[in-house]
Amino acid sequence: MTYDEIKKALLNGEKIYNLPLKVTYYCRVSTDSDVQLNSLENQINYYKDFINSKSNWTLIDGYIEEGVTGVRVDKRIYFKKMIKDAEQGKFNLIITKEVSRFARDLEDSIHYIRQLKSFGVGILFENQNLNTFDDNSELILNIMFNLAQEESRKLSNRIKFGHKEAIKKGHVLGSSNIIGYTKDKCKLVINEDEKKLIKQIFELYATGKYGLYKLAKCLEEKGFYNKNGNLYDKDTLKKIITNPKYKGYYRAHTYEVLDYRTKKRKKVELKDQIIYKCKDNSIPPIVSEELWNKANEILNERKEKYLNNNHWSGGLKYPLSSKIICKEHNMTFHKKKDRWSCNLYLKNGLKSCTSPILLEKDIYIILKKIMDKIITNKEKIVKDLISLYDNIGNYEYEKELIITEKSIKKIEDKKKIVLELIINKKIDYNDLK
Repeated sequence: MTYDEIKKALLNGEKIYNLPLKVTYYCRVSTDSDVQLNSLENQINYYKDFINSKSNWTLIDGYIEEGVTGVRVDKRIYFKKMIKDAEQGKFNLIITKEVSRFARDLEDSIHYIRQLKSFGVGILFENQNLNTFDDNSELILNIMFNLAQEESRKLSNRIKFGHKEAIKKGHVLGSSNIIGYTKDKCKLVINEDEKKLIKQIFELYATGKYGLYKLAKCLEEKGFYNKNGNLYDKDTLKKIITNPKYKGYYRAHTYEVLDYRTKKRKKVELKDQIIYKCKDNSIPPIVSEELWNKANEILNERKEKYLNNNHWSGGLKYPLSSKIICKEHNMTFHKKKDRWSCNLYLKNGLKSCTSPILLEKDIYIILKKIMDKIITNKEKIVKDLISLYDNIGNYEYEKELIITEKSIKKIEDKKKIVLELIINKKIDYNDLK
């Protein structure tokens, strides 16, 4: 039946259950708990039996989402697949349990309901006994979706309030997995074994003799490895060196959520973060302020240096950086506009170096001629690379992303529940521990 035929039949008093329709179902649970997954299995069995019990209905395989938040539709791959299949006319009707199982964001919800209507597909919200073939349903759904969206916003605000109250009381927020400390009753306690590592990092780096990579190698030689038994990476070492907790300072409000729906957040600028010296020993220092300041002074100087020449803080700035060496002074060539020259020339002028100034386009012409002589199987390499690119699309990135998001969602749900319990004084910090 077409969309208009279905609407006409319903206006004439026909029941939707008696119409010859191709019917599918959409089920979702937002956690991976055994109770929820059992609920999902029960929903699936129920809808299959329910659709098959209608003699005029034809069952179309349903769309099942496990452990995905309802706040954002774009996170749900099977939901998006359902929309695509609807456009191809695979079914006329979608049955789902209730409005909140479909989506909790008003904008997305109304958008997809209207989009499905344009494909000739309706939705039956079973618990509310609403179907979108009825013109009056959109007004009712608008009210319901607004209530559901407001619920999400209020929960987000309660969590923000909980964070602010915790910050006022000087409670240490964030992960308990901070190297050098263990967490106890919202305070940090020094881990004596890991304390040695932290002191080594600051003492070595403050000498100015080590870059982050050399520091990691030095730590390896001294028997210090990360929790996976590998070399410490540069980002981890940088985070340790810049963390004021190690000199006994409280720090909070380092990130803020931009939108409660998308969960997108941004890093707060240093001047707007909450940072102060702890006087109640809730964060005992592992290194002195002088040592911490010295290490960070060196880190900042190097960062500025990298930004102002051929480097940036994550590595080399240009493809040719550190690859052209002055034969006279054994110094690297540096780039200025489209030209490369000895670094000594840039500092002291033309008379300081007799090496030529090179145009970047000329360097690449020379390199191409050299590579054409060295690489004799260029066509095969190009063919192999194209084959690799062609196969990239076959990897199921979305599924891998969903698995990761499930793990994140589990942790976020736990944090929300605990904050709610603490705010409502259902548990105290001893219970939390």
